Amino acid sequence: MVPSSSDSKIDKHGDALKSGLIGGVAQLGERLNGIQKVGGSIPLVSTTLPIFSLKSFSFSYVVKFFFRFVPADHLISWRAVEISSLLGMAVRKILRIGNPLLRKLAEDVLESEVQTKDFKKLIRDMFETMRFAEGVGLAAPQIGILKKIVVVGQEDDNQRYKGTPEVPNQVIINPEITPLAPAGDGFWEGCLSVPGMRGYVERPSKINLKWRDENFEPHEETIEGYRAIVMQHEIDHLFGVLYVDRLKSTKLFGYNEDIDTEGKILD
Repeated sequence: MVPSSSDSKIDKHGDALKSGLIGGVAQLGERLNGIQKVGGSIPLVSTTLPIFSLKSFSFSYVVKFFFRFVPADHLISWRAVEISSLLGMAVRKILRIGNPLLRKLAEDVLESEVQTKDFKKLIRDMFETMRFAEGVGLAAPQIGILKKIVVVGQEDDNQRYKGTPEVPNQVIINPEITPLAPAGDGFWEGCLSVPGMRGYVERPSKINLKWRDENFEPHEETIEGYRAIVMQHEIDHLFGVLYVDRLKSTKLFGYNEDIDTEGKILD
């Protein structure tokens, strides 16, 4: 096995750096425990690392540590920003319903913008934030950027969305949707900006989508089924619309653990 660059750096700097990393993890765990406890007794983060030899210690242990002991629903919140900073990740804070930015109209992206370093970093950050939060898609307004940008992507073996087809990784810029079917295909939708809840929404099952990619090349495609629902859900964010505005009935809306649902969940 070839050692990672992180392994080499840690070995080079010796036990002092190793101890510093362990201490940093423990301190962060203590800080998070002081902020919130789950069920009043179970700590949000365990500050006790598994026993292993310092000689084999690498940065990957820190990564595995957090994903093992920190619940994903807590990482979606602002704590993800603090943890991702320690891990060198680019996870952005996801705005929640009630934040006025989620209700504003996004602006078109200009061709001159897509070649900038800031834009390319934004796209990387959006994908990383989406994956970190285990979502299918993410719109720029959800991280406080009022630009018409959406990223989507889901593998076909995604355990959270069993039975749903793969959604290819795509960058959607300045999209335009034309419905090609009446609203009627219903899904139990969720949203990273409305955490812990879901609601039943009916949308057109077939749409025509025009958009620009990350290189500002134009595209047009007829999309059907689950992928069409995903696109409509995410593109709504660009116009200040959340899925809760499109509920079939307010009676078909509630907390994940309480509401009686049958159907697919879409985050």
